[in-house]
Parts: sequence; structure tokens; C-alpha cells
Amino acid sequence: MLSSDRKVQMNRLKALAKNGNSELAWIIGEGYLDGYICLHDGKTPVRRNRKAAERWLRIASEQGNGNAMLALSSLLIKNYGENCYAEALAWEMKAIELRMNYAAHNAAITASMMGKRKMAYRLLKTSYNECPAETSLLLGVCLFAGYGCRRDMKQAELYFLQGAAAHNNLDANRVKAIFFVSAIRHGVPFSVRTHIGVEQPPKIFDHKSVDLFRKLAKNAALSIPAQCALAETLAQLDAPK
Repeated sequence: MLSSDRKVQMNRLKALAKNGNSELAWIIGEGYLDGYICLHDGKTPVRRNRKAAERWLRIASEQGNGNAMLALSSLLIKNYGENCYAEALAWEMKAIELRMNYAAHNAAITASMMGKRKMAYRLLKTSYNECPAETSLLLGVCLFAGYGCRRDMKQAELYFLQGAAAHNNLDANRVKAIFFVSAIRHGVPFSVRTHIGVEQPPKIFDHKSVDLFRKLAKNAALSIPAQCALAETLAQLDAPK
């Protein structure tokens, strides 16, 4: 429980937040998601409460705080799903106007979940210079499948190669990029819905992706980096749980 002095301080801070301190309102909203509110004099524990978080993030967003707008859009999608896609996208578009980092990237994902393919592709193009590592894989998928744009295998392969180069370690994104390049070169299809328009599954790869990895691993024409990536990934997938 908070001491009486801490309660008085929190009430004072909340009053300031309501009266126009958007950064403070954003911090309070994030605090109700994290379980503690970070202030200049330390952390104040609070009970996690998504409803309270939403209320404070909305206050901060309405006051023009771009960080709160992105946090609110993410929370709305988590809390209400497709019922709030339109509102989430509206906040993300406002965050783009404020030139917030990752706003266009997040808006592209939301637009794709709403079936707005052309808008999603356009927003990905907008976000590419800002976050090429995250965006290049999705742009490659769009161009591979004609998702909101004309199909272009060569350009798709270039984006996938850029995505692989952007991730130096053999992490999930680099393995995916190498996998996509290999799939294009050897005519193996892959699922667009798995990689754009829906949240990533809990596991790194779904069953369809695993099957494609196994098919590709048998192809002697694969490059050495692709062979290494596939071998390491399959070894992890086949390891006893």
C-alpha cells in the first residue's frame, strides 16, 4: 500500500496530468500497464489495470502526446481486437503527423489487419527509411504476393536480402529473410497471412513454414548461408522439449 504522503503526491500528479501535462499522463498510463509508475524520485507500485491504462493514455493522446497515441492504439487492439482497428489506425495516423518513430510501420500492420492492402503497402514504403530492418521483410512479402501492389519477384528478393543483411545474428528475422529468398529462387510458395496482417504466432514458425523449411533443406542448390540457417533452425525445432 502507498503511504499517505505518496498518495497525496500521486493525486497531485494526476491532477497535473489531467490539466495538460501530456507526458505525465502518458507515464501514468504506461505505469498501469507495467505495475509501477516511474517518477523522478523512483518507482511507485500500482496494481496493473488495463482500463486505467487506457483512460490515462487516452487523456495523454487527446492532449497531443505521440508516444501515448502509439501505446493507446496497441492497447486498443489487444483489448478489443477488430472492434477498435479503425480507432487504433486513426491514432497511428495522428502519430505519423507528429513524426513518431514506428508510427507508419504500426499503421501499416493495422491497415493490413483491416484489409486495406494498398494503404498498408504505401505506409510500409513510408516507414522503410525509418526502420528498414523491420519493414524490408514485409515489403518483400507484399511484392512477392502482390499485396497492395504489383508482383515483382526481383524487387521482393532485394528487400529480403536487405532484411537478412540488417540482422547480423542468426535470429528469427534473418532466417526468415534467407528462407524467403530461397523460396523465391526455387519456386516454393509461402503463406502471406502468416507474415503480414496477423500477429506472429507464439512459436517462431508455424507448421506450414516448418514444412517449407524441410523441403528447402533437401535442395542441393541452396546457398551455404541458407543451408546453415535452415540446418540450425530445423535442429532447434527438432530438439526435444
